[in-house]
Amino acid sequence: MAVTDSTSDFPILLVDDDDLDIKSFRWAFQNAGLDHPILAASDGASAMKYLRLAERHRGDGSSEHAPRPGLVLIDYRMPRLNGLDVLRLIRSDPVLDPIPVLIMTTCVNSQQTKDCYRAGAAGVLQKPSELEELENTARIIHAYWSLCALP
Repeated sequence: MAVTDSTSDFPILLVDDDDLDIKSFRWAFQNAGLDHPILAASDGASAMKYLRLAERHRGDGSSEHAPRPGLVLIDYRMPRLNGLDVLRLIRSDPVLDPIPVLIMTTCVNSQQTKDCYRAGAAGVLQKPSELEELENTARIIHAYWSLCALP
């Protein structure tokens, strides 16, 4: 398995059913001066479809249309497939399993956090409510994951 250059601005797949949250995350990364492409999926089913498409085209020269994310950020509370459901689907797929997944939630509770870590989350974050906090979170995510070797 090849490891990406950890200094590159790897794509991030953001899975959130709230358009305003997606726009806010994009703003935060841009305002923080970070060049990560933010790919967005509005629900868990769309996220899984995208991830499978990116893997299917990986290495065939067409991956610029569906680049494989270096990190997936998933909102916990979504209709149909919630963040935990999506995480479990990613972890059950041997091709997708290596992708780091962070779960975001507006309300952190201990059982939910335990469930996410048991299912293989790389982290559970409280979703910031203020734009300045979100920008700081973007910087922290970038700083941490830029130091890590990504699959």
